[in-house]
Amino acid sequence: MTRTRIRTPGLLLWLISLVVLPSSRLQAQAGNAGATGLAFLKIGIGGQSVALGEAAAALVQDASAVYWNPAGLNFANNQVYFAHTEWLQDIRNEFLAVKFSAAGWQVGLFGQLQSIDGIEQRDRPSEIPTSIIQARDVAFGVSLARKLAADFWGGVTLKYIGERIWTYAANGMAADLGVLWKPTWMPGISLAASLHNLGRMEQVRYERVRLPAMARLALAYRPDVFGNRADVAVVAGLRKVFSGGWNTGLGAESVLGGRFALRLGYRMGSEIQGVSAGIGVLGTSYRLDYAYAPLQLDFGNVHQISFSLSL
Repeated sequence: MTRTRIRTPGLLLWLISLVVLPSSRLQAQAGNAGATGLAFLKIGIGGQSVALGEAAAALVQDASAVYWNPAGLNFANNQVYFAHTEWLQDIRNEFLAVKFSAAGWQVGLFGQLQSIDGIEQRDRPSEIPTSIIQARDVAFGVSLARKLAADFWGGVTLKYIGERIWTYAANGMAADLGVLWKPTWMPGISLAASLHNLGRMEQVRYERVRLPAMARLALAYRPDVFGNRADVAVVAGLRKVFSGGWNTGLGAESVLGGRFALRLGYRMGSEIQGVSAGIGVLGTSYRLDYAYAPLQLDFGNVHQISFSLSL
């Protein structure tokens, strides 16, 4: 087999520059730490990824790649994908995606909805709220992906984002960019880099909502340790929200007999989340995944379930 080591430094440099170079410009636009809204765009999608400490962007090979890294669509089957998340308090997040191939491109269509009920509204100090209101956040769009060069894949996502709180609403547009490198001379290694939520929102009443622009770097390694007895993978991921801090994650997965997956992860840099775990059932044409992530400071627990069905 002919090896392509000469091309590797250039590919790595381009991959890293995709994430690092725009960061200073985006930070200048973002302002002070914690100044962004639309937190639902930062909630992990998919039972597999959440169980692995949200560090599996280089491992994802299903339609949830439209969220983690659109370049991953190049390795996903044509499928329908659904994920449901029970997040903090009464916050619920729904995600639906369809992946298919068309004219040499890998295409993903998706929609995401977050709902928050039971928000107490007051117009003066009182134990009894004036009314109970709701908040809704929505995003939907399209992802396109294809092979760019030997061992090198890319993808882009364009999405509409809407936010409504009581009678106030705002709309916006954003884009995600992603690349994925799988060197043939290092079997089992995947390296991913991506930029997310690059765009602009309208004002909600008198305040402009800043999108949570961020970058991700992720590494996945699937060694052939146990042969046909078990499929093992380890992942590591780094996330930088340009108006905030860094988060890192680690995870490990073992698929027993090709049918049953056990997963464990850990997030660092988060004040409320650390350990996560999950299981998965892998069928011939479907996959069912569940993730559990206990939260600190009495915020409760995160439960996420996802299901995909091949077309």
